Amino acid sequence: MIAKAAKSLLLLAVAQCSMAARRTYKIRIDNLSFNQPFGGIFVSTHGRHTPALFKFNEPASPELAILAEDGDPQPLVNLFRRQRSVRQAFSIAGPIAPGGFTEFRVNIDAEEDYLSLGTMAIN
Repeated sequence: MIAKAAKSLLLLAVAQCSMAARRTYKIRIDNLSFNQPFGGIFVSTHGRHTPALFKFNEPASPELAILAEDGDPQPLVNLFRRQRSVRQAFSIAGPIAPGGFTEFRVNIDAEEDYLSLGTMAIN
């Protein structure tokens, strides 16, 4: 009897997980600047409990500083991948020239996930 009830609970939990509103979105980033290429792009989808990419009037993390100063998103990707509520963290190769664009896809749970992006404006 207990084993049968446990199986029923397990099936119920799986059914509830599969009903989540996950969707794939195509993201397009256009560089509309005048003569200002963009470096590599940091991309992350995450829950609301993930620490913020940055906070106003506070020093940037070393990983964000590397992106801002050197254009390398990989240290930030590595930092976010270690966070529990991060669903995806990856980078898109740059540079993206003025007038250019890049496209990519992300899977997002519309009820929980946030999308964070970061890049360097190359001078």
